[in-house]
Amino acid sequence: MDLHSSKIIDFNLVQKGMGSGDLERKACESLIVKLIEEENCNIELFLTDRHRGIRYFLRTKYPQIEHEFDVWHLSKSLSKRLKGLDKKYPDAYLWKTSINNHLWWSSQTCNGDRSLLVEKFTSVLNHISNVHEWEDNGKTKKCEHEKLNDEDLKKKLWIYPNSESYFALKKNYYG
Repeated sequence: MDLHSSKIIDFNLVQKGMGSGDLERKACESLIVKLIEEENCNIELFLTDRHRGIRYFLRTKYPQIEHEFDVWHLSKSLSKRLKGLDKKYPDAYLWKTSINNHLWWSSQTCNGDRSLLVEKFTSVLNHISNVHEWEDNGKTKKCEHEKLNDEDLKKKLWIYPNSESYFALKKNYYG
């Protein structure tokens, strides 16, 4: 789809029997080759799920194309990673919905700035630790939510930075 016109400019269907191997990657490859080499399209940004074969193809064959992942797939992947915490770190698992919501909020408020997206998203580790103002590379940062009242502060199950649950969550973000 072309983002400027919101029109579908091409569609490619690859199914079993049309070839062997990774059909999703093959469909993507044939579509991009057709658009670039046959239709002379200038593709600046390509949005996909987190498919490894597609990532490799774009990185090696078309490095000039900016490749991004859609938030829905990132959210789904994050939810799967967080699901693994439920038995060993139940206190961390209780934050899964808030963490996933934070991913969506981060993507909606970063104005397309990748660095800001990462900065906003990873700040959730401070928030869940009841740290709402911190220093990062000499700059003071803080959560963008309103100041929490005493009742909210008392009823939250905070994950403290020296706990095993905190390190498990951090591993799921950066691991």
